[in-house]
Amino acid sequence: MFESLRNWLSIPLKIIPFVRRDGTGEAIYDEAIYTKCYAQGKVTLVRDVYGNDVVSQLQFYIDSCVPIKVTDKVSFNGSDYNIKALSPYYDGNTGDISIVVVYL
Repeated sequence: MFESLRNWLSIPLKIIPFVRRDGTGEAIYDEAIYTKCYAQGKVTLVRDVYGNDVVSQLQFYIDSCVPIKVTDKVSFNGSDYNIKALSPYYDGNTGDISIVVVYL
């Protein structure tokens, strides 16, 4: 990732990793992962994992080395959010994923 992009990732974000569901269907989560992000409040239409078009009103840009899945939750400014979609940004020089956009 370009160092100039890393400088934008300065806002604290907590990722709460999903582990599994228990016998009653309640979600079980692992210990939180703390990272930095760039937050953007923008209304955009994205496609969720089921193929449905959903509206996202908040996006987080995080480093690709941070593990995250659509089933995880994120906590930002004291509120927990379900993830609607994830989208990678590829580095044009290496072809590797450099940033992941988290759509809420």
